[in-house]
Amino acid sequence: MRGSSIPASGTKQGSHAKLSEEIKKHTSIPIATVGRITELWIADELIDNGKSDICMIGRANLCDPEFTNKAEKGLDKDIRPCIGCLRCLNGIMFGNRIACTINPSLEIENEDTLKLSDTKKKFLLLVGDLLVWKRHMLQRKEDIM
Repeated sequence: MRGSSIPASGTKQGSHAKLSEEIKKHTSIPIATVGRITELWIADELIDNGKSDICMIGRANLCDPEFTNKAEKGLDKDIRPCIGCLRCLNGIMFGNRIACTINPSLEIENEDTLKLSDTKKKFLLLVGDLLVWKRHMLQRKEDIM
């Protein structure tokens, strides 16, 4: 039998928050949550209400690759919204190319529109998005690991 814990299109955003909230009651380590966290305000609310320490944001980053940069600069209104259609995950689940209904740059016919940077950079790729957690720690004047 094949199954998935990926929330369907009509599922409420932050759908796994009750689970992370319960886990937080039993441990002192930072707890992350996932589940249709496609807008910055949802992540802020989950952290502010103590349901999670970290929100992992996947689909929204495919929809708008500048999600994190826009959020960091306070340009929340400029973030291209994920509509939760699951087109991106259909590619992943069935071994096909990742595509996005909202972000045409992921389409194969637009591959040549993506330009390589002239500047070589080193970076660390994290699964999920720690920006929201980092911002909250800074606001609370707490140390960042």
